[in-house]
Amino acid sequence: MSDQHSRPVRVSGKIKRPKIAIVLITGANDGGGGTGRRFARIFQHFQHVQQTESGVNVWLITTPGFIEVMNRSSIAIDPDLNVIEISGDIGSTGGTPLDKVTSYRDYSANLQALLEQEQFDLAHIPLPHLSYAAFMVRDGGNLRQVFSMTATVGSFESMNWKAQLLYKIGYISSEAIDTLYTDVADRFPAFRDKFQVSPCSFTDYSRFRPAQEKRNYIVFAGRLEAYKNPYLFVDAVALCAERLRHDGWKCYLYGKGEFEQGIAARVDELNLGDLIELGATADLSPLLGESKVFVSIQQTENYPSQVLLEAMAAENAIVATDVGETRRLVDEEVGTLFAEQTPERLADAIEELIQDSDLCRTRGRKARERVVGSHNVASYSKYMEQLWLGVVERHPTHIHTSSASIARLILGSLVGELLRRVTGR
Repeated sequence: MSDQHSRPVRVSGKIKRPKIAIVLITGANDGGGGTGRRFARIFQHFQHVQQTESGVNVWLITTPGFIEVMNRSSIAIDPDLNVIEISGDIGSTGGTPLDKVTSYRDYSANLQALLEQEQFDLAHIPLPHLSYAAFMVRDGGNLRQVFSMTATVGSFESMNWKAQLLYKIGYISSEAIDTLYTDVADRFPAFRDKFQVSPCSFTDYSRFRPAQEKRNYIVFAGRLEAYKNPYLFVDAVALCAERLRHDGWKCYLYGKGEFEQGIAARVDELNLGDLIELGATADLSPLLGESKVFVSIQQTENYPSQVLLEAMAAENAIVATDVGETRRLVDEEVGTLFAEQTPERLADAIEELIQDSDLCRTRGRKARERVVGSHNVASYSKYMEQLWLGVVERHPTHIHTSSASIARLILGSLVGELLRRVTGR
């Protein structure tokens, strides 16, 4: 790492290594999805390098449950090295709505007291939640704040008004906003100067490798919800079922969610039980190591899906919807993309690969070369360190968020929700 990134910075007239808190509490007990795993790996990286190479002193504020889930996912975090565990219920579901609000307020106050007591310079909030809201809009102080926009523009628009409000609170109250997507700043021009776009994403390439022997497996993995397009996958398999059976292919559709029972019913209805295996697993690495084709067909964005990165690292040729910033990961060199989200187009894309074993093998090999070379934790962590150092250097104290600004934000969200209900849009 260059001197620019390894040297301490000057803060309030003295030289020090800024003390950074990655706060992963709410949503953490179930792993926090791809965002939780990504930031756990970032912290894991800093655990290994910060004593010798890093210009920041990075800590993880989390729950015992999160550490346990990460260990089961083979993301080994040493709980005795720069980890502060917080136990207890957050926003208990019992009592009245006022009781819940009070619980969130108290939790927020406790979080702020902890971070100030431990003399952190900056807190990074990757996962928005009501229990952070009061903390995020606190007045002044020396504790700066970075917020992450982990949702795509398309998925943000489909969120309920409370989720959108939480993101907007994060925007208005933070010194910087970390995002994976280049188009987010255009959607929120008022905060354009705060957005910082990461150069890549990453996963653990030591775990996701091709098996010595690849098999005729096609994998779809993700939450079974509309955004992931699981019905599209089932219907496309039905269209090319004869070819798949003839050539000895098998499909795995792994995931849980609101469509779980409906997907099982559709598989039975189309007589695909011999072709499609349904299930779920915390560790996809053995299956992805053996499979040849991975299907990522989200409706508006496939970048930077963690499971897509994992499949590419395991040398799977990719079939993907040509949406959003998917081409930052997948192009015709490593996969087949299609724009029209119909079973016919997906079936054509699958058949292209299963009929040409050399093409499938070559695209899989190039997929691994791409992610290992360009989407790695070292590059991402370097970006993150620069972001944190820049915030601490530019902002001697936390910005003050006026009560009037927050009131206008909340009122605007309430009015927008009322209009949506009245108009039905």
